[in-house]
Amino acid sequence: MKQAAARARQDRSAGDEVGRGATSWIPAALGLAGLATCSAAITCLVVSKPSPPVLKGNDAYYYFLALSGLFYAGVAELGAAVWVLTDPRGGRIAAGKKLLCASLAPLAAAAALSATALLG
Repeated sequence: MKQAAARARQDRSAGDEVGRGATSWIPAALGLAGLATCSAAITCLVVSKPSPPVLKGNDAYYYFLALSGLFYAGVAELGAAVWVLTDPRGGRIAAGKKLLCASLAPLAAAAALSATALLG
């Protein structure tokens, strides 16, 4: 009887470790999305210096404002990845999933701006 209870506890604890290990890709994906957003914003800034020829006058300032916003969004995503990763119990994984879904919008914007800067 005691052996069965001990075996059941051992199986449950092994199941918990597997459950936490199965969701460990979320902080890595969040960090990768943040790094890609930052690097795309930096690429746009370097490639399109001073500004794309389409933008004239005050529109160039809005372009650089958008690039700086994308850069800081990427930095915030990297910080969120570290925040999710540092939880020893894995309780922040649900928040990490939501942040990962929200990080797709800045990543898509950065990809679109970098494609425009490289092609234009």
